[in-house]
Amino acid sequence: KSLQEYVNEITSVREVAKKILAARDPEEILSLFFSALTDYLNAGKFQLFLFNDEKMDFAPQRDPDKPGSFCPVIPHEIINWLITEKKSTTIPLKDSELITVVPLMVREELVGILCIDTSQIGDDMNPQFIDILEALASETAAALINVQLYKQLEKQFLDLASTKTYLLNIL
Repeated sequence: KSLQEYVNEITSVREVAKKILAARDPEEILSLFFSALTDYLNAGKFQLFLFNDEKMDFAPQRDPDKPGSFCPVIPHEIINWLITEKKSTTIPLKDSELITVVPLMVREELVGILCIDTSQIGDDMNPQFIDILEALASETAAALINVQLYKQLEKQFLDLASTKTYLLNIL
């Protein structure tokens, strides 16, 4: 790709990242993220796994039957490596498939894992591509955590208001 194509791609992804950070609904955040992956980065097949606190495991966020979706089995060694190293990596799968695994990190915490089938990407698979993926993944992780924290704060506020009303009625 030419330098101008990279600049255009980065500008487009930056605009999407702003929309992702402004979103207040997890579904909207994921929809924007998935659109960016397909529209701007031409990611064919991919899957996002988000950490599920209740199950203490990573849950897929895309319907495996949806076009462009796939559910690779990620060995626990790779997950442990991601938690420790906090870096993207490309790993070979069966039948000459390659997947690039990108961690979604917020303040040193692994929030999710993005897996992209990169066997068909070819020359576009370069350090700049990985940098853009990591930046977009980071913005998405931050937006998801912000929504989660906002909902917790909102619940605490409602609980406090309820307690206040209860106490005022006692007096």
